[in-house]
Amino acid sequence: MSIFHLRSLKTLELSSNNFSGPINLSSFQLLKNLSTLDLSFNSLSINEADTDPVSFPQIRTLKLISCNLTRFPNFLKEQSKLNVLDLSENQIDGEIPNWVWNITSLAYLNLSHNFLVNLQEPPTILTSNLSALDLSGNKLQGQIPNPPPVATYLDYSSNSFSYVIPANIGDFLSVLDLSNNFLHGTIPQCLIGMEYLRVLNLRGNNLSGNISDTFSTNCGIRTLDLSRNHLEGKIPGSLANCTRLEVLDLGNNFINDVFPCHLKNKSSLRVLVLRSNHFQGPISCPNDNSSWPMLQIVDLASNNFSGKLPEQHLRTWKPMMNDEDELQHLRFEFLPLNSLYYQDSITVTIKGLELQLTKILTLFTSIDV
Repeated sequence: MSIFHLRSLKTLELSSNNFSGPINLSSFQLLKNLSTLDLSFNSLSINEADTDPVSFPQIRTLKLISCNLTRFPNFLKEQSKLNVLDLSENQIDGEIPNWVWNITSLAYLNLSHNFLVNLQEPPTILTSNLSALDLSGNKLQGQIPNPPPVATYLDYSSNSFSYVIPANIGDFLSVLDLSNNFLHGTIPQCLIGMEYLRVLNLRGNNLSGNISDTFSTNCGIRTLDLSRNHLEGKIPGSLANCTRLEVLDLGNNFINDVFPCHLKNKSSLRVLVLRSNHFQGPISCPNDNSSWPMLQIVDLASNNFSGKLPEQHLRTWKPMMNDEDELQHLRFEFLPLNSLYYQDSITVTIKGLELQLTKILTLFTSIDV
């Protein structure tokens, strides 16, 4: 029996198989009760030529990841109940049409890793109810579009956005990734003081100036990556307010400071990268008996530090001596029930060669001074 004869079918998940060849979307019009459709990670070619947008079932979750799409499926215009839409890793080019933002039920939209170049008639603010928006890995350029007002997850990384970071980029963001663009200017103070922010990744831009000393007293940031910019000045003292900090990467800037002893009580810190700045002085802190018990990656190379690395540091960095083989990695679970999380990554230098780690295993350790 064909699955298209199962008229009461509500969920169809066929992802990560070896299906190949063309598939007609019009066939799904027979499944009037279908609410979840996932055809991702096969070798399918989606054909919507004979699809009637009005007759297509009202889908709530649609995932067509890596399905060789070259344009936005036309039937989406008539979808009024769509909550999750993932069209990532396809070959969609050109503009993001305005009607996408008019799907008021949409909460999660992933258009990453396509060939999109701009937004159709770019609005100042994307007027939708999206809470999570991923446009990473495209060719989007120009000014950063302000996210929907209720957005909490925003990934614009690996595009060609330029200009400055908008001061009103969002009040409720938990994750903001603008890495690997061409942004310039200073880091807005509003970003530093955002109450709900857990991940701030501005790596690989042209940002300059000082890091604002305005981290709030209830700072919840766990990942702060400002590496590979042109930042100057000192590490803000208020960064000590971020008691959940796990990843701090300030490498490849022009920061002129001493060893950050004001962060020594951050027991959650796992990654500390200060590489290629203008740090100076000893790598030690007064009354330093124990610090950073979770630290697993340390990179202080290419600075002006003097003296020796104190022996007590090495004794307290327990993960450096960990022999566990459990394969876990650092990540921030944003929506665990929907398997949506932010994946920490970092560049380490091993024997003079830079290595990009797209996942940071908790058993991986590295020290470079």
